[in-house]
Formats: sequence, structure tokens, C-alpha cells
Amino acid sequence: MLLYNKNSALRVHIPLFRTLAIIMVIAANPASAAQLVVKTDMEMGCFAELNGPITKGDAQAVKEAIDAYREVNALIEPAIEDPMFASKEDRLCLDSPGGSLTEGIALARVLTKNRVGAAVARGKSCLSACAVAFMGGRAFISEKISSKPDRILHPMANLGFHSPSLGIDAGRYDEQAVSKAYRIALRSVGVLLEHAPEIDYPISLVTTMLATPPDEMFLLTTIGQAARWRVTVAPIVEQSELTDETLKRLCFYAESGDLDYLVDGRQRRLSYTTVEITEGSKATLDANGNVLFGWDTLKGKVNTGFGDTWRAACNLFYYPILKPNTSRNYPSGMVTIGGVQTLVWPYHFLPHDMLISSVSYQR
Repeated sequence: MLLYNKNSALRVHIPLFRTLAIIMVIAANPASAAQLVVKTDMEMGCFAELNGPITKGDAQAVKEAIDAYREVNALIEPAIEDPMFASKEDRLCLDSPGGSLTEGIALARVLTKNRVGAAVARGKSCLSACAVAFMGGRAFISEKISSKPDRILHPMANLGFHSPSLGIDAGRYDEQAVSKAYRIALRSVGVLLEHAPEIDYPISLVTTMLATPPDEMFLLTTIGQAARWRVTVAPIVEQSELTDETLKRLCFYAESGDLDYLVDGRQRRLSYTTVEITEGSKATLDANGNVLFGWDTLKGKVNTGFGDTWRAACNLFYYPILKPNTSRNYPSGMVTIGGVQTLVWPYHFLPHDMLISSVSYQR
């Protein structure tokens, strides 16, 4: 990506500067088992990728790489100034079979504290401890909204969870070794629970993880699961139009992520509500139909039936994509329920039981 500095004729080639800065950090951390690669992924918005088994020291290596990236990136004027709609290269791509749960938690906290998103690109897998790290992905949205979970899963990628294994060395199955391994596993779970609120790790996902044996894998497979745990499935082709039913669906998904429940298709709480959809602004087009500035917007409202009291209204600000059957890797709008604001993405229009692997995506 080549950007121009508005204040001079100088061209700044961003990947070159980022590469030089991050390579110096990686070279200083040769002991890391996982490999941190300078690999700009425009589709997923990543500035680097961490691949391989996660072991002690990886969280620190990622922290130093983030610092190096931010130091260089702060000198470069962003191409899009609105952080809500920008597709920025500020995520870390992950491709790992897992590893140390404790280090995975530490990595999740590094991402959260530094407001760096996490992504799993097409054809890649993030499993076990890697999935825990992935859940720490977070992004700055705006001064008003502060930050939100930013964890992007490509429809053709895998995200899997399971309970921690005891990690007993081969040949050491005596009572002392088993007891030690058991204590370590329990301590790791305790650390995860301690930091779950900080990294926005839903309790229902913790219980699902613990209910899955170490030799099995719970894979995220449906749109409803992704919405509940605030995992964004992207980029996908946006085809749905805003109707009364899709508006209700968007409200359900926003609430399910906030209150941690699984949308099951039933129209609960909505028998006494009214639905309103009104037109907002219109984009200005040129003679060929290309957008000069602005965007089409719609506003929607489901008047009651949401929030902890079931009395809150659900308000939607939505801007439909102007070219049909086009993928986008940025939000479709925003839902507000009882003061809680949630970004709406194209995948939120899809049925709760739809398989993620069957979603149409940009090829």
C-alpha cells in the first residue's frame, strides 16, 4: 500500500518501514518457539503473523513487535481518518496448533492492553492456547465508543477450543507427577477466569472449553456461536437487505454478545414490540454512479424487548453497501441497546444456525 503525505510530495512505502522495524524486534527474540513473521495481509488487516506452537516468551516478543510497529506507524498519516470505517493494518494474524495456556492468556492480555486486533486468515487454524490468545483481540473505535473486541475469523479458517491437558512427561505417571500437572492445569484455568473480564472472554465460552476433553476440539461452526462470543466472520459477501426480520436478528445478535446467550431463532420477548425502518442520508453520486462522498443510510428501531429489563429499545444505524454481492471487511453500522453500542457486521444478517464454512466470501 502506497500512501501520500498531504504536506509534501514524498511517497511513504509503509510495509518497508514496518518490515525493518519489526525484523529488528524478531531478531532480538530468537528463543521464541512461535515464529513472528512480517506479513502484511490486506484481506484480514494484519501487519504480522504469529505461527507455530505458543511457548513462554511469545507474548513479550509480540509486545515488542507491536511497539516497533506503532513507533513507525505513528509517523505515517493514515489513509482513512475515520477509525470506525477504516480497514487498517493493525491486527495480528494467528496460525498455531496451540501450546502453553498460560502464555496464550498472556498473549491475549498483550493484545487487549495494546488494543491490537486478532485474525485467522483463510486456510489457517488457531487452536487451543492460540484460540485463547485470539480472544484478546481488541481495537480502538472512537473516543465515544472507546474500544471493542476485534477478533476476525475468515469463513474458511478454523478456531478451536478444548480444556487444558495435564502435560505429563512421557514415562512419568507417578502420583507426584500427576498431582503437579493437575495443579498447573487448575492454576491456568484460574488465571483465565481472573482475566476473563479484562479480555472480554465470555463465561459460556470458558464452560464450553472446559467441557471439551483435551484430546478433542470444539470448533466454532455457526453464525450464532460467532455472534454470541463476538467473533467477527469476515470478509463475506453482503447480500441481505434490511427488513423487519433482519432488524430483529441484528438486535438479537447484539444483545446475545452483550448478555452472553445463544440466539436460537425463537422470537422471544418481541410479541409486544413495534418495528420501524426509516431512510436517512443519501450518498452523492457522479454521472457514472460512482460515490463522490457520503453514504446511503437507514435507521431502524425495535421499540421494546431488549436489555436486562426487557424494556430497552434497540436502535440501528445502518449504511447498506452500494454495490450488490460485494464483500466488505468493515462494519455495516451500529446497534445501541440501553446505552450499549455494538458494531454490526455483514455476517449478522445471516441465520443463527448457518454454518460459517458455507458463507460466501471474497475470492
